[in-house]
Amino acid sequence: MANTRKLSTKVNDPIDSNLSYKDRKKTDKISKQREINERKLKVKNLLKEKEDKREQFLKLVKQAKLDCKDNIKSGKMSKVDAKIEFLKVKTGLETKYEFKATAGFRFKALIFGIGKEFKRVHWSTRKKMAMDFITIMIIIIVLSLLFLGLDTLWMKLK
Repeated sequence: MANTRKLSTKVNDPIDSNLSYKDRKKTDKISKQREINERKLKVKNLLKEKEDKREQFLKLVKQAKLDCKDNIKSGKMSKVDAKIEFLKVKTGLETKYEFKATAGFRFKALIFGIGKEFKRVHWSTRKKMAMDFITIMIIIIVLSLLFLGLDTLWMKLK
């Protein structure tokens, strides 16, 4: 007789009696992984959006600074007036872009970058680590015996 077990269309229905325990656990794991991936994508998009805003903000601030310098060179404004004008423009841009160059955003971007870097790292296997450890220990023992021999030789010569 053929297996006529009906599969549920719901992925994360833990009470579905048609699925075995392993299948329910597997579907739960898949749904959790999907949720994690969605959260990661959301954070990545938010960071990208903030970075774009930040770049645009910095570009406009740089342009305002250059405009103030040009006004000083052409004699249209004094240094004090140009500084005041620049601060007004910068404050207006900060209000418009709802952005201040705070350490919080930089810290979040740093953490995000560290996470990406960890994914790129090649981690050694247990066997490779054991071989490296044994090799280092052999080198240490050989060198220590060499230095012990040289030290005793020098002590006998004195």
